Amino acid sequence: MVQIPPPISPKQEPQQALIQQLDYYFSLENLIRDVYLRKNMDGEGWVSLSLILEFKRVKIIINSIQNEVEGDVDAIILDAVKQCNNLEIKYSGEESSAKLEDVQLRVKENYEQWLLPAEK
Repeated sequence: MVQIPPPISPKQEPQQALIQQLDYYFSLENLIRDVYLRKNMDGEGWVSLSLILEFKRVKIIINSIQNEVEGDVDAIILDAVKQCNNLEIKYSGEESSAKLEDVQLRVKENYEQWLLPAEK
């Protein structure tokens, strides 16, 4: 049975919804069938956060964050990423000054099993 993440509840905090959605994308249930995400992994399983932020459900959640929160939305997104259970995070610079485009994500455990064979 395919597991689909629950819809965003009006009672759910948008940041919590983002954490839940990111964890889902890197879950066993999703990675089994998400060839697009796997195709965008580099040779070490990393995917840019910028790519994930273009996904439709994530855009909807981020829009909710922008509508409900005053302040630095990028900082809220980065904080949500750090709270995810399924993710390992890599920064292309200093973590303290990281921008969204500086962040790469990969599944925390056994990323190797999700790498697609290199195209010839």
